[in-house]
Amino acid sequence: MRRRIAALAERLEEFVSEDGHEVLVVDCPASAVGIVGAAVDRNEQTGSTDLSIPFFGAFDDAQACARTLGPQIDALAAAIGLAPRPETRESPEQALALALLHLARGARRLGDVRVAIWLCPSAIRDEAAYLRLGVALARRARDVAPPLRVALRETDGSVRAALAHAGIRTLDVAIALSPAALREGFAEDAADPEADPRARAAASLAVAMADADAGREHDALASLTSLASFHRERGDVPSHALCVVLAGSLLARVGALDEGRAVLARGLALSLEKAPAVALSATFPGGELAMRAHDWVEADAHFDAAARIAARLGQLRFVAQALCRRAEALHALDRSDRAVQALACAATAAKASGATEIQRQALSALAALYRDAGMSGRARAVETHLAALAPAAHAPCAHDHAHDHAP
Repeated sequence: MRRRIAALAERLEEFVSEDGHEVLVVDCPASAVGIVGAAVDRNEQTGSTDLSIPFFGAFDDAQACARTLGPQIDALAAAIGLAPRPETRESPEQALALALLHLARGARRLGDVRVAIWLCPSAIRDEAAYLRLGVALARRARDVAPPLRVALRETDGSVRAALAHAGIRTLDVAIALSPAALREGFAEDAADPEADPRARAAASLAVAMADADAGREHDALASLTSLASFHRERGDVPSHALCVVLAGSLLARVGALDEGRAVLARGLALSLEKAPAVALSATFPGGELAMRAHDWVEADAHFDAAARIAARLGQLRFVAQALCRRAEALHALDRSDRAVQALACAATAAKASGATEIQRQALSALAALYRDAGMSGRARAVETHLAALAPAAHAPCAHDHAHDHAP
């Protein structure tokens, strides 16, 4: 795998440094996005003077993407002594493009320094929004020299079609690795005695995930147990906790529900202080398992914790998802008053994050609760807001804790 990554890194470096094309179209499955990230990292570690802005997470919408990338762009601008980017009331697509142009123009004083954005998400939940953002960035890339370089992940041919329609020149790179080939490559890295122990551990984790995806859960569990011990001995709490959380989820998948819940709880306890992102990944499956066991009290606690952690991480979409599930647990506990509060907060968080479907789900459930309680007037008011996708009319969020999420 290291050889494949090195070859890809060389191709990416050529794209950044050479002119004649405006966008790199990266044709790869979701399972290979990590290889693109590794190649980008490799170029940064080998002394490249170009400024790199990676985005390899899930793409929900342009607004959420801009919130994620904005701090990265601001940090790079500050590092080269550039004044803060000007405020704008443009759309999220144009605001992000203007921020990148601001950085690229400022980087010109450093010499032939390019700014590259790697917009290669592992999941694309709104294809139309992703295409609009990609085309907007590509069009703006023409406005600065040395150029702003844009890399976009192709999924089904729609990226190439949109760019061709906009008259944008592209360079293509394909990563045609089957899941079996990916596993083989990572297994080679994991067994390489000359590799850094952390790199071998990362490769072993990739092998475990490939085994899990292929239905070899017991092989994956053995690898995760070994990795957990490795990271515990090194004092790497986040990595140790991640392996424990993944093992808990796999145990539940193979039917060991009680053991899976116990292991997930242990992973949550390990990660709460030092690895909030891992803790968030533990709360959701823990809550779902509690729901399956009809343990509504534990489910309530898990989804409440998920909402708190997601709020601290600025992940309002996950706040909304957690509160919708928490409302179901509260309703099962015959605490409809608190379920109403949770759903009202979920609708507001969903609207703030642009998650329209989650907002619709929260408002629909809220209207149903009002109707069940005989409060038809309030139900009609919520349904009116639902029809227009406007903010729901709701009582102030008054959970019995000093919560961190924004109502």
